[in-house]
Amino acid sequence: MRKKKGLIYALLGISIGYLFYYYLFTDYSFGMMMNHHYGYYDDYSSVMYYLNGGLAFAAYTVIIISTIILLSNKTRSKDYSMTILDERLSKGEISVDDYKKIKEMINNK
Repeated sequence: MRKKKGLIYALLGISIGYLFYYYLFTDYSFGMMMNHHYGYYDDYSSVMYYLNGGLAFAAYTVIIISTIILLSNKTRSKDYSMTILDERLSKGEISVDDYKKIKEMINNK
C-alpha cells in the first residue's frame, strides 16, 4: 500500500507541477494581426496546442482520480499484529493466557 500511495503522490506532484509550469511559463504575446483574427498569438504550432491541451487534461484527470483514491481509502489500524491476535482469540485458536503473553510481547516492542 505504501508503494501505491507513493506512486499516487508522485503522479499528483508531477501533475500539479506541470499545471504550475504551464500557467507560469506559457508565453502569450500579441503577434502580427493577420486577416481578421484578434486576440493572443504566440509561436506554438497546432501540434503543441494539442499536446499541451492533452497534457493539461491528463494532469487534471490524475489530480481528480488520485484525490478520489486517497480520500476513499479507509484508514487501517497501524498495529496489524494486534488485529490478527484478536482474530485468533475470537476464533478460539489461542487461549486467553497465550493471548495475554503475546499481547505483552507485542506491546514491549
